[in-house]
Amino acid sequence: MVLCAFRYAYQIKKKEISPILSTWIIFLLGTLLSLITYALAEKHDFRSGILNTLDVLVVMTVFCSILAWGNRQVRFKPFERWYLLGIALITLYGLVSGDAWSSNIFTQLLISIGYAPTIQNLITQKKNTESFTG
Repeated sequence: MVLCAFRYAYQIKKKEISPILSTWIIFLLGTLLSLITYALAEKHDFRSGILNTLDVLVVMTVFCSILAWGNRQVRFKPFERWYLLGIALITLYGLVSGDAWSSNIFTQLLISIGYAPTIQNLITQKKNTESFTG
């Protein structure tokens, strides 16, 4: 995962790819929420949830690379706005109910759904903006 993140960053710096910042904001919020809800549900057991931690680090690497060398324009598409609303609702549910485990399950579902626009972009656009390595 770390190697993929560095490859992604390298490709962004060399202008080989131009990932969409709004997509990576969504991924960052989703992976952060996943890490937080997992940590709360599993009593801060980061060792067994190492992939959650790595997900956040990888996404942060790509996100920071886009900010440093990529296109910083942010324009949320309608699906992404609904996704942000989903993040807000999961956060609100977790805060009100105190049920971190269910919040984590909802977050995993949301992250899975979140890949759909990226896959759609890869299929419908004439130019690939994302790394095939990632």
